[in-house]
Amino acid sequence: MPKDLILSYATDVQFDDLRRLIVSARRFCPPDQVDIVVIINPLGDRFAELADEYSVQLFPCTTVWKQIRPYKPLRLFYRLVLGAATFMDKYPGPFGSKEVCRLVHRALALPWLHASCQRYLIGQDLLQVRSTYRMVFLTDARDVVLQANPFESLDEKKLHVFLHQHEIYGDHNIDTDWINEFLDPSTVSRLMGKAASCCGTTIGGREIILKYMEKMIALILKYQFKLVDQAPHNEIIYLDFPRDEIVIHENTEGVVLTLAGMTSADVELTENDVRLQGRVVPVVHMYDRVKEINELFCRLYPGSSSVNVS
Repeated sequence: MPKDLILSYATDVQFDDLRRLIVSARRFCPPDQVDIVVIINPLGDRFAELADEYSVQLFPCTTVWKQIRPYKPLRLFYRLVLGAATFMDKYPGPFGSKEVCRLVHRALALPWLHASCQRYLIGQDLLQVRSTYRMVFLTDARDVVLQANPFESLDEKKLHVFLHQHEIYGDHNIDTDWINEFLDPSTVSRLMGKAASCCGTTIGGREIILKYMEKMIALILKYQFKLVDQAPHNEIIYLDFPRDEIVIHENTEGVVLTLAGMTSADVELTENDVRLQGRVVPVVHMYDRVKEINELFCRLYPGSSSVNVS
């Protein structure tokens, strides 16, 4: 039987945050049913030991985005290189086939991109090689805890995305600021009044996740100098994905609960989990935004000093 995959990107992540995701995931997703792959930069032996203990695969990545930023000549050099690659991608005729020109542009852009965008390119590479997965859960590493298997109740033929509780485009919030900064005005106007979906948790069958990634990468390369992934994610799910292939889940009704803008009064806290109307929510995202919930998960999954990790 094909396995499912939890795929996370964790450059420069704090050990305890990543450990909380991995340990909680393994409680409900055993290795014979679900692989866990973490895309990560070198952070020390204890990350490798954590991966060995919980049957997690670490996939390396390299980024120069942070290193280049302080040096104006390097930033200028990279902009010239990527500007030339963008021109070649847009007008491939004199250079070669359209497919090859896009591939060269993608390869040159990959190490420059911010982690929030680079993860889609690396994830695509991984899924193209690992072709036997049934479903894939793309998740943030820093602020996610699992309380149940997130795959069991979802249609693998659909892309499943999850809304914020109170973030509406057009209101005064960070999501509105992002689309105004990064997307073109006509796209922004079409998103006004819609609830923002969080790109930090996305689930679907392998083929449909690859379709989503392809669209994300196209927009990432288009806006490569000024982008966070939240903006193109919402452009795609509302304006550029077939309606019969996507399910947009309300925050309090799906398998993911995103806690931004919420309080402990909006949920039910027991000694061991977070519930909504008696239902244990499989995935809790942004748990650190609510003090009481953060304390609960830090107690259930204590830090490295409490578990004797060297």
